[in-house]
Amino acid sequence: MEYYIVTLVTVAAIETILVLGFNIQFGFAGVLNFSYITFVAIGAYTTAVTTLGSHQTQTFPQSYIVGLSLPWPVALLVSGAVCVVAALLLSFLVMQRLRSDYLAISLIGVGEIIWTVAGNQTSLVNGWTGLANIPRPYSNLGIASGGLAGDLVFMAIGIVVAVGTFFAASRLYKSPLGRVLRAVREDGVIAETFGRRVLAARLTAFCIGSFIAGVGGGLLAMNTGAYNPNAFLPLETFLILAALIVGGTSSPFGAVVGAIVVFIVISEGTRYLPSSLNPDLVGGLRQATIGLLLIVTLRFRPQGLFPEPNLRLYRRLRSRMALARPLAPPAPGPVGVGDSR
Repeated sequence: MEYYIVTLVTVAAIETILVLGFNIQFGFAGVLNFSYITFVAIGAYTTAVTTLGSHQTQTFPQSYIVGLSLPWPVALLVSGAVCVVAALLLSFLVMQRLRSDYLAISLIGVGEIIWTVAGNQTSLVNGWTGLANIPRPYSNLGIASGGLAGDLVFMAIGIVVAVGTFFAASRLYKSPLGRVLRAVREDGVIAETFGRRVLAARLTAFCIGSFIAGVGGGLLAMNTGAYNPNAFLPLETFLILAALIVGGTSSPFGAVVGAIVVFIVISEGTRYLPSSLNPDLVGGLRQATIGLLLIVTLRFRPQGLFPEPNLRLYRRLRSRMALARPLAPPAPGPVGVGDSR
C-alpha cells in the first residue's frame, strides 16, 4: 500500500508540473500548442541520453546519441534548455506568421515529424523500441533500486519541483509580464496599440512553458525508467488540455486540481473496475470519462473548478466599458427635396 501511495503522489507531482507549463502557454498567453507533449518527449529523451552514459556500460545494446553521465539536476536543466532552443527554432518557423488555429495545426504537424523521426531513426534514440534503464536520481546514493526508500526520495524531488513550479507560475501571473501576457491573450491588437510587443510576449510564454515541459519530461523518464515514441502521441496533449480546462484555465491552483482530477482520480479510479472487463474496454472507459467530464465542464462551468483570479474583474470592467460607451448618432439619411439642408 505504501508503494502505491508513493507512486500516486509522484505521478501527481509530475503531471502537475506538465499542466502548469501548458497553463503558462495557453492559459496566460493564449498560445494553443497542440504539440506540447512533443516538448515533454524532447525533455525525456534529453535526460535519458545525458544520464545513461556510454553504450559500453549498458547491459543490453541500445543506440542513442550523446551518451553522457551528468548528475540528474544538471540533466534536468539541460533538458529544459534544449526545449527552449527547440521552441525558439519553431517560433522562427511558424509563430511569426501564424496565429490561433493555424499555429496549433502547424505545431501538430511539427510534432508528427519529430515523432516519425524518433521512431524510424534508430541511431538517435533507439527507434520504436525506445530507451530503457534510465537511471533514477538516487542511483548514485547507495539506495537500492525498487525499494521504498528510493521511491520516497524520488517523490520528494517531484514534490519540490512541483511546488517550485507552482510558486513560479503564481508569481509570473501577478507580475507585470503576466499582465502583459493576459492582455495579449485577450486582444493582441489592443495590446499592440498600447505599445506591447505581442510576438515577444507570446514567445516568452512559449519558451517558459517549454522549459517546464522539458523538466517534467525528464522527471517522467526517470520515473518510468524507459521512454519510447508511443509515450508522446497527440492524445497526451489533449489530456493535459482537458486537465487545464477542468481545473481552471490561467489559474495556477486550478491547474494543480485539474491534474489531480484527470490523471489521478479518473485514471486510477478506472483501475478498480471489475477485472472481468476487457482491458481495452477499461482504457476506452477512461478516455470516455475524461471526455464526458470535459463536456460537462464546458457546458455548466466553462471557467473551471477554480477560475482565474482576475476573471470577475475582467467581466466587471467589460460591463462598465459597455455601459459607459456613448451611443452612436444616427446615420444621416438621404437629402430630400423639401429638406432645408
